[in-house]
Parts: sequence; structure tokens; C-alpha cells
Amino acid sequence: MSFSKTISKRISLLRTERGLTLEEVGSQMEQITGKPYPRNKVWSYENNKLKVPAELIPVFAKIFDITTDELFYESGQLEKTGQFEGSLAEYRRLVESNPEKALEKASEIVQTAQAENIHLREQLTMCQQENERYKKENTELKKFVTDFNKFLRNAEKLVPKEGND
Repeated sequence: MSFSKTISKRISLLRTERGLTLEEVGSQMEQITGKPYPRNKVWSYENNKLKVPAELIPVFAKIFDITTDELFYESGQLEKTGQFEGSLAEYRRLVESNPEKALEKASEIVQTAQAENIHLREQLTMCQQENERYKKENTELKKFVTDFNKFLRNAEKLVPKEGND
């Protein structure tokens, strides 16, 4: 499952769990950002019709009163991807009392971190590709607008002005 689908599903789930309407979420987003977010835009984020911009990640986290990590992962997933569940002192005691278990735990943490690193690199690559696509689209749109403006100026020249009969 891609990053965007995951966050879209989480936003939808969190909104419905908290009994919020699309309008209420949009209103809270506007209060935080100062920009209007109508219900159809919130719906588009939830249904993966629009990508959730990075600057809205903390906004959604604030609305749902969660951490930004919780927008990407459910609590069970966070526990699996979390660091050693105890303090460094507890880990040192484990090393002294059961070195094999400590090594196993450390190995699990490293494997999880490596998997997360790979996942984050994949997300970064997708974001970079998407950014390049948006840059290309922006360039194409600018060219279209320039060409369209030229067309309008030429069309204005062809239309006879009133009173010049």
C-alpha cells in the first residue's frame, strides 16, 4: 500500500472515529492554516483523489490530537517499529543478565530500522518523481496560458470595434 493511500485511509478512519463531519474537519483546517478547506477538498484527501500536502500532516495530527507518526501507522504498527521499549539502563541490565536475548532484541531493532529506511527511501523517490511531474505540468500550463493569451490578443484584433462601421 502506498504512502498516500495509507494516510488517506487513516484520515478517513480518524475523522469517523471522532464523529467529525467533513465540514468540521475543513473548518478546523481553516482555523489552523487560515486557508479555506471545503468539504469536497477534505473528501478528496480522504479518498486519495488529492495527495495530502506535507504541510497538512501536522494540521491533521493537531485536529485528531495525535502525533504525525500516528497518521502513518496504527498504534500496533508503531509498537512494532518503535525503539527498544525500555530505557538504556534496562537494556544494559538485559545485556548483563541475558546477552543472547539482548542481541536478539538489538538485531530486531536494526532490522526494523533498515526496513523503515528502505520504505522511507521509496517514499522519497516517489515524492521526487511526483515533484518532477508537477514541475513538468507547471511548465506545460505556463506555456498553454502564454499561448492562450496570445490567441486572445490576436482574436481581439479581428473583432471589429463598435462605432467603426
